Amino acid sequence: MTLCLLTALLLLVLPALPATVHADDDPEPPRPPAGEADDAPDRLIETPVSISVVSRDEITVARPADDLADALQLVPGVFAQSSRNSAQDTRVSIRGFGARSTFGVRGIRVMTDGIPNTLPDGQSEVDSLDLSFADSIQVVRGPVSSVYGGGGGGLLSFTTPSPTERTQVNLRTLFGSHHLSRYEALATGTEHGTGWVLGLASQRVSGYRDHSRSRQTALLGKLERTLPDGTQLRFGMSLVDAPEAQDPGGLNKSEVDDDRTQARSRAHQFNTGERLDQQKFWLQVEREVAPGHRLVGSGWLLFRDFSNRLPFSTDALGNGGRIKFERQVTGGSLVYRGRASRFRWQLGTDYESQQDLRTRYENNDGSQGAKTFEQMENVRSFGPFGQVSADLGYGFSAVAGLRWDWLRFEYSDRFGSEGDDRIHFRQVSPRFGVSWSESPVFQAYANYSTSFQPPTTVELRPLGERAGFRSDLDPEKSNALEVGAKGSLRNRVFYDVALFYIRVRDAIVPFQIADENFARNAAKVHRRGAEAAVSALLAPGLTARASYTYSDFYYHDYDGPTESFDGNTEPNIPQHAFGGELRWKSPRGLFAELSLRHFTDLEVSDDNKGKSSGATVSNVRVGFEWRRGHLLIRPFAGVQNWTNVEYNGTIRPNASFGRYYEPAPKAVLYTGIEIGFDLDEFIGR
Repeated sequence: MTLCLLTALLLLVLPALPATVHADDDPEPPRPPAGEADDAPDRLIETPVSISVVSRDEITVARPADDLADALQLVPGVFAQSSRNSAQDTRVSIRGFGARSTFGVRGIRVMTDGIPNTLPDGQSEVDSLDLSFADSIQVVRGPVSSVYGGGGGGLLSFTTPSPTERTQVNLRTLFGSHHLSRYEALATGTEHGTGWVLGLASQRVSGYRDHSRSRQTALLGKLERTLPDGTQLRFGMSLVDAPEAQDPGGLNKSEVDDDRTQARSRAHQFNTGERLDQQKFWLQVEREVAPGHRLVGSGWLLFRDFSNRLPFSTDALGNGGRIKFERQVTGGSLVYRGRASRFRWQLGTDYESQQDLRTRYENNDGSQGAKTFEQMENVRSFGPFGQVSADLGYGFSAVAGLRWDWLRFEYSDRFGSEGDDRIHFRQVSPRFGVSWSESPVFQAYANYSTSFQPPTTVELRPLGERAGFRSDLDPEKSNALEVGAKGSLRNRVFYDVALFYIRVRDAIVPFQIADENFARNAAKVHRRGAEAAVSALLAPGLTARASYTYSDFYYHDYDGPTESFDGNTEPNIPQHAFGGELRWKSPRGLFAELSLRHFTDLEVSDDNKGKSSGATVSNVRVGFEWRRGHLLIRPFAGVQNWTNVEYNGTIRPNASFGRYYEPAPKAVLYTGIEIGFDLDEFIGR
């Protein structure tokens, strides 16, 4: 309440105070909805692909910055879901890939500062990066397997702030509904030729639903230095401590209608939820070996301790409902980039090793019981790749790429007598693209690419056996074709349009048996879609952005356990999705934003016998930017879902007992203040 009163007072008083006006305070022209070639992730040279870029302002300014779904709601082709359940990651899907994920992000490659967040088995984690540390998010919509390996849906590439010459400090605090509290600090600078970045973020929230309390603290650190011979060194680390993330579980339709804030009864009985402790370190070395030729080497190391409490004591096979695993991942990459005349090329290779010690215990009403399972799981991946682009003249250019991936999954039973075994996957992924640019303000392109997605170690869990990997689950493979165009009109209107067709074979489909997750292959999935995004300067200080996605995704030749699903709609993807935002900023610093997201009904299972209703959800944000010299004060407030729409934030496709639904919160109020300053000036240095 104190912060609410302080924010209101600042919003009334600060506009009346004199402020130093900088060129940066003038209303900015609209940002293009898609990045140009130079904005692309490093490996995507000459980008005839669909790329959207989300800026730091669109992630953090007057926003809670506590949920990835909020940052991605205006990106076409992306459907991000969140029920504010901290035990379940934000579900992100790009052109349908990732929509059926039961944990983490699937079918999409995730990177942070060029270092993978995607594990060798294909599972991606996004909890190691707090959004307050994100400087931008680049979203590549379409297969990237030809350079990054498995990832049929595309790429989420996060960049964090770079060091600054002077010491800059940014502090932010925020309070909101459901006892939300966030504290953030970010500092950048350079000392004795070494640039540095240090960030700290902490959040607590009790949650909209019963049994959904969570706590998390994240730390980011970076060091950068250029040696006398021009070699660039970059070191980074990220630490995450999340000692509590309760899971209220999915509800069936009658439970949602009765009380959408309730938790599943077993959630209380078995104290469902998870705990995470993770440390990640990376090192990059970049050197120009000749004019126009660069060599980049990267290495990374991850330690992850995770525990999860499921809503049962033991399953039908005697496996306990309390899971723990200790994970260690090591990896490295080497990339050579060059150019000559009309050609640019790159050659590289990646290697990663993932080692998991997975243990299960009885869940005795939330307490750890006897051990029931212990298995060592190892995944190794190796992938050389090459790519070349050529300027063909007359505005035309072409790009071609190829990657070969090799993966080996091994397990060793340390509890019973299942022994050990291994499984291999191999795949070649080509890519071809062509683009035509009449001028710097227009580009048309066409792409053909393939991708593959191996099953994760969890998806390889066998039916009817306590340990081991199943050998009858195939990798998911896809062929994709897209055409698109992007450009600007008089530097006032920016647009991005794309059409795509994707054919998926052996789609990996999750399902549940008595609260346990398994996976099977669907024969084929056909996906046809259209995407459009536009941003425009309507008047001085007034900008508008909008995006639209059409998705026609359906199964083909898919025989379910008891019936045919041929022709059924793929679950958890709306046929129509629209996002819009109107932003006003006065020359004196006052600003207001109104955003809206609409999506149509969702199928909740492969049999198409249930739906989750679509919704139109809108948010409003207001604030004020006051600057004097190098001092910034920005109080703000907002309401998410201010019209109190009742809808389901997340769907659990093919869940057992009809527990598909995780209700989203109604109106969520928040208020906060951000302060930024030049520390060197403050201390007179």
